Amino acid sequence: RSKHALPKDPPLSLLFGAAKALYYAADDEGGFWLLKNMTPGSFVVDLGGTRTVTGFAVKNTRNDSYRDRGTSQYSIHVCPTVASLKEGKWVAAAHGVLECVWSAPDIPVVKRELKAAVQARYVRFTAETWYGCGAGLEWLQVFGELPEEDALLADLGEQRRLLGEVYREKAALEHRVQELARDKAALERRAPVFPQKEHGEEHGAPS
Repeated sequence: RSKHALPKDPPLSLLFGAAKALYYAADDEGGFWLLKNMTPGSFVVDLGGTRTVTGFAVKNTRNDSYRDRGTSQYSIHVCPTVASLKEGKWVAAAHGVLECVWSAPDIPVVKRELKAAVQARYVRFTAETWYGCGAGLEWLQVFGELPEEDALLADLGEQRRLLGEVYREKAALEHRVQELARDKAALERRAPVFPQKEHGEEHGAPS
C-alpha cells in the first residue's frame, strides 16, 4: 500500500472497496475505502428506503501507517427514489475540503449539518481531488430521522437485545448456583463423621 510498493494502477477496489467506507466497518482490518492512484471516484449508499436526512459525518484516510493518500475536495449528493436514480437525478447536499491528516495524531471527524433536511434513498460521496497517491475515506456516516414504523422496529430490536442479555445473565447465575451446590455436596462427602455420645451414658468400673 505504500507508493513505492504499489504498481502504477493497483486494483485497490478489490481490497478496499466501497463497503469499507461504511461506518459500521470502520473497526475492520483495512476498514477504509481507497481509489486507484490519481483517480477521482465515488460510491453510493442505499438507505433501504426514502429517509429524512439531516446531516453527514466523514473521516478522511491516510492509508494507515503508510500516510501516502487522502481525499481533498469532496461532494455529497442525494437521490430520493429508485425512479430518480434511474433517471440520474442527483441533488447536491454538501461539499467541502478535507484536511490532509498524514501528520495528525488523530484523524478528525468532519460533521456537516444540513440547513434544511432532504429526502434521500441514495447518498453518493465523491472524492474529486486528493493528497499524495490518490483519494480515499475512512468512513461516511448519514444522520437523519427514521419513519415511525422503522423507529418502532428499531426500538423492538433493542428491547429484544436487552431481553437476550437478561436471559443470558439468568442462565449464567443458574449455572453458578448449580456449581456451588455440587461443591457443597462434595465437601459434605469428604467431611469426617465423629461418633455422638448418648445422653445418660455412665462411665466408670462395673460393680
